[in-house]
Amino acid sequence: MRVRPSDGIRFEVLGRELLYVVNLKNRTCLYGKWQVLKLPCVHACAVLVSINESLHTWCDPFYTTEMYRRTYAVNIFPIPTIGMPKLVLNDIVIKPPTMKKRAGRKKKRRIPSRGEIDTLPYRCSYYGQLGHNRQTCEDPMPSQISVDFEA
Repeated sequence: MRVRPSDGIRFEVLGRELLYVVNLKNRTCLYGKWQVLKLPCVHACAVLVSINESLHTWCDPFYTTEMYRRTYAVNIFPIPTIGMPKLVLNDIVIKPPTMKKRAGRKKKRRIPSRGEIDTLPYRCSYYGQLGHNRQTCEDPMPSQISVDFEA
């Protein structure tokens, strides 16, 4: 990313294709992430690094450990349930989710996973012998033997 200073407060950051304007005084960027999360976005970080500023000082104080400790320093009390209806577990009926019918032909049986069943050896369709098939049969049928007649 290329950073071009404008007036010391505003900077132009050239990303891959777009140009983003970063305003350090208002803590804003055209990208919008800095305004929402209160953390410097990538473009603001590029500006802060280019002017040798610490990134930690530009983060919102909300993200500090001091604020975390102050948030949970006091006890948090549960919400009272007075006036809420009593819940009886027998009244709750959980129905199964509705299923849509799948497109296509339904499978008759499941496909076994690899290694679940042993593969059967080849069986010759001519003689019924195990270990080879019709294409690799060494004793072909008599009808497939070519006979050369000499005239």
